[in-house]
Amino acid sequence: MERNNQRTILLGMIKSLKDNKSWCGETHIQKAMYSLKTITNTPIDYDFILYKHGAFSYDLRDELTEMRADGFLSIEINPSPYGPSLAISESGQRLYDKYRENVSQYDPNIDFIATNLGAKGVTELERISTALYVCKKDNIFDIEECASRINELKRHVTIDLARSAASDAYKMLQEYEKHSC
Repeated sequence: MERNNQRTILLGMIKSLKDNKSWCGETHIQKAMYSLKTITNTPIDYDFILYKHGAFSYDLRDELTEMRADGFLSIEINPSPYGPSLAISESGQRLYDKYRENVSQYDPNIDFIATNLGAKGVTELERISTALYVCKKDNIFDIEECASRINELKRHVTIDLARSAASDAYKMLQEYEKHSC
């Protein structure tokens, strides 16, 4: 995908996450963009791996850093214990406005993901993104089997929490499938 179009999708996700009660830290953006790619097949070019705290993209991390350096994103400091948030700057808004029409067909996908993940905390996002990663990569679509695999990969996630995450991930996949038909 053309870079400015991809950046516009990313800016759209940040806007939609904020509209859905996310404080928009990097973890939120990472998990939302992974879910966007995995659930909706939106053609973004970020490669994700399963990392310590769920799905993670070095490409996306670099993109966020470059967008801050280019003045499209700014950092907002939050009170303790929360980490910083990313916000769209005035020049980021201009970029978004300029290229939005090129990628507006992905707005429903962005809104679907932000609505489902926006208000969730980072630990829940870690578990859900891990469940999505496991079920898609390993082609596991049984909640108990997925929960067992999550627990195997991430010992700090109990079977009960893994089961809940697998259930949430499957619900999102099924709900998206229903809406996209």
